[in-house]
Amino acid sequence: GMYYLAEPLIQWRRHGRNASDTVADKTSTKLVSVETTAAYTLAGMICMLEDLSRFRNGRREDARLTAMSKALVGQILLATRIWTRCRNALVLDGQRPTWVDKAELAAKPVKDSFRLRPDLPKADPQDGGPDKT
Repeated sequence: GMYYLAEPLIQWRRHGRNASDTVADKTSTKLVSVETTAAYTLAGMICMLEDLSRFRNGRREDARLTAMSKALVGQILLATRIWTRCRNALVLDGQRPTWVDKAELAAKPVKDSFRLRPDLPKADPQDGGPDKT
């Protein structure tokens, strides 16, 4: 079953190689960064909804799980609206979605204003560790 335990079971590590600073394109414009982040958020929430549906399947109806599912669908719709508005604005500006080679993206400088934790050192794409500069 699923249970709530009111204590941390893992520690949250903050460092220069956190995925949150590498998942979205933080080298271009704020709009590109927000659009990419919205897309990843949306995909994650859809996976959560699918997992919740599998968990609920075959169990008696539980009002808490129904409420959780409805809340998650609401958040998916909100994230979809944000992503769609960003994507439409980019298309109107002449920018089209495309795949970028990982090495090409790693060679671009990350804008500190887009980083979640600009106080942490950036990852160095050459050695996979924090930037020494």
